Amino acid sequence: MLNIANPTTLVTLDFWADLGCPWCYIGSRRLALAVAHEPDGSVATRWRAFQLRPGVPVDGHPGQSDAHEPLPAEARERIDAIGREVGIAFRPEALDRVRDTGLAHRAVLLYDGQPRQRAVVSALYAAHFERGLDISRLDTVVAEAAQASGDQPDRVRQRLVAGECEAELATDLVEARVVGVTAAPTYVVAGWVAVQGAQEIEVLRALIAEGRRAAG
Repeated sequence: MLNIANPTTLVTLDFWADLGCPWCYIGSRRLALAVAHEPDGSVATRWRAFQLRPGVPVDGHPGQSDAHEPLPAEARERIDAIGREVGIAFRPEALDRVRDTGLAHRAVLLYDGQPRQRAVVSALYAAHFERGLDISRLDTVVAEAAQASGDQPDRVRQRLVAGECEAELATDLVEARVVGVTAAPTYVVAGWVAVQGAQEIEVLRALIAEGRRAAG
């Protein structure tokens, strides 16, 4: 018998991504656009932290990793063009250095399960890639997370300085290895249907539909 998915069936989609990855920023925007086409409340997206290259101290600056090889011009042009399609204006210099995103990930995880988490993710991505800010620095992360979440900056700072969500970050990074996440972004629907890369909106909608069929 043909399994026709109920379009209102709740689907959980885990979005494994790094806040220092331009393709993850694009993937995040495309995911938001894909979910916007679905019935309200029918897709529960969960941010899952993944680090492509955890940072190490460089020149006495803790939290900033060695600069990677500059992206080829063709790759930069492609990222810029695709970014503009989803409303992202990438700063070229933001593509040339990988920062340790652990602190920024923890700020996002402070709001796990809350609707405002999405705003915090968007604010940190934009701060890094569109405004050229260093999201490995506490002051930057506090300011962006506080403004996006509506919390008081002092409260956000206290929570981060106290080490809140360190365990949650570690759990995400370990679970990524366990479930076989090797690239970012990776989308996992219903716990088992997965695709990697900043997929097109229609591919993501098809993935969600497959998740609904599996759930049914």
